[in-house]
Amino acid sequence: MTSWLRHSDRTGPGQQVGIVVREYRLARGLNQAAVAEALGITQQFLSQVETGVRT
Repeated sequence: MTSWLRHSDRTGPGQQVGIVVREYRLARGLNQAAVAEALGITQQFLSQVETGVRT
């Protein structure tokens, strides 16, 4: 297991991707706005990915 990835009870492929994205972002000390800008997406879309609403 990667040291920055914590355990979560959420399941499902979309949610798993969101978990990894969120944990990586938090481990790097970044906020959603900064990551979204770097990826060329909106903060709202990133939030939806992190919560498993969007994949």
